[in-house]
Amino acid sequence: MRILQSRSLTMLLTIVMLVTGCTALTYKDMIPQQTLNPPRTNPQYNGTVETHAVIKPELMAFGKKYLDFPLKTQVDDVLLQRALKEAVADSAIFTRVEQKNADYVLDVWVDDLDNYAPGIGDYWARLFSIWRLTRTRDGKVLVCEFVDGYCLINTMVSQPRQRSLFAALKDMNQNGLRVLADTSRTHLAAMSVAGIRPSMGAAVPEGLKTWEDNVRKNWPYMGPGLSLAEVEKRIGPVSTSGALVRIYPKYERTDPRTLYRTIKYSYADFPARRWEQLTGYGEKYPRYDLHSYCYQEKDSKITYYITHLYALEFHESRGLQAATLW
Repeated sequence: MRILQSRSLTMLLTIVMLVTGCTALTYKDMIPQQTLNPPRTNPQYNGTVETHAVIKPELMAFGKKYLDFPLKTQVDDVLLQRALKEAVADSAIFTRVEQKNADYVLDVWVDDLDNYAPGIGDYWARLFSIWRLTRTRDGKVLVCEFVDGYCLINTMVSQPRQRSLFAALKDMNQNGLRVLADTSRTHLAAMSVAGIRPSMGAAVPEGLKTWEDNVRKNWPYMGPGLSLAEVEKRIGPVSTSGALVRIYPKYERTDPRTLYRTIKYSYADFPARRWEQLTGYGEKYPRYDLHSYCYQEKDSKITYYITHLYALEFHESRGLQAATLW
């Protein structure tokens, strides 16, 4: 009797998987069903908006041990961009979405990812993004906020890894739209990280050109051995410049979920593209305090500060070791 019950349960679960979990995912699965609650009757911003989105991490977890599964095999920028464009249009926060000559530009950077793909069990994904809204005519940044997305998916569906990512992106879009629609307070917590980060659209954020001109003007005064404070006296803020792409301390550590594999990163090849292709795993300390996507190991000696304009390499005790102006 118990065997029959077990077989019946297995057959039932299989049918549930086939019925509910086998349809192919599309960008529609990243769009919140109701973007705002209650729905808006009038646009909050009396103008058009241009939307852009990018998923920066290249790697994600694969099983319990391996942390090098290509993320773009599961979801890509094109799908996210289509979902963002439609979700913003449905929200009625703006008069309409226009990809050219718009009054505002919305940049969404998915800067980091945590996920767990055990092979059997619960799959979860957490996304960490920055949403910035810039007025095109004067570069005024109206919103620059950290926005997270989270989802937990049971494995009794097909493609649980991909479904958890899509659902987390859907949650991120929901949370981001709520930030844009919220007038109860300002949303500028991410200004020190991305306030003057170059836009993916037509907007030029206020202060970007001044910052670039100051860096180029004072770059000749950079030299080996300078402390971070001495560098900042010459070219302005580094760790809170508002133009950061990443901060990376060099580190070596063991995957927190297994003792079988040690993750090693080497930054000998200095071009920024190398760092753009890497992402941290597990818990980060701090998450967003300095836009630092890495483990804060006590024995780390080297830290890299990377923007679209330069890369700096500092040693903990010997100061500036290398400086590259792109």
